[in-house]
Amino acid sequence: DGWLPGTQCSNYQGSMGPACMASPCGGEGPFEIYCKPERSGLGNWGYTDSSITTLGGSNDPRYARGMFSRSGVPRRVSSVIDGTTNTILIGESLARENDFVRNAANAARGWTSWVNGGVVCASTIIPINWKSDLDPGVWLCGTPDQNRFTGNWAVSWGFKSYHPGGANFVFADGSVRFLPQNIDHKTFQLLGCPDDGQVVTLP
Repeated sequence: DGWLPGTQCSNYQGSMGPACMASPCGGEGPFEIYCKPERSGLGNWGYTDSSITTLGGSNDPRYARGMFSRSGVPRRVSSVIDGTTNTILIGESLARENDFVRNAANAARGWTSWVNGGVVCASTIIPINWKSDLDPGVWLCGTPDQNRFTGNWAVSWGFKSYHPGGANFVFADGSVRFLPQNIDHKTFQLLGCPDDGQVVTLP
């Protein structure tokens, strides 16, 4: 269709686990409640919205919530204490619905300032297949629906696919599983974190 001619974009991204993403326009995204457990009534999951863990941007392994981070925290299989069969490694994504993946293709045009680890990571805070296909063509606040805006990291950095009802994920043991988009949200968070020590049952 002419979009990114001649450019190969991966449709898989590494899991940052339950890393809280920021909205470029300030305020809270629709899933910020999961970044502030004291307000959610769901108990303390051990997740935080501190500047250290927001965006998965720390290079300190203590603050890496998933198997990958934007800053490249090294992780060994031996550190996956929750079990490799219970930990998401990578999952499907839609390049058109993530501004970093879209803009990475513009690096060939000299827009290299956009390219960093955000191109290869996604967060389990955002529900599977949450649509973020509204792109006004510019980085701009006040779009008709900020919760569907490609440039809003709090919604666009999630795992997404064209499959009806869910997406495929590779787990740390190498197995591939289809997770339904109606998966219990807390279960999805726990699958994203390799070392929180909490019990999780796959759907």
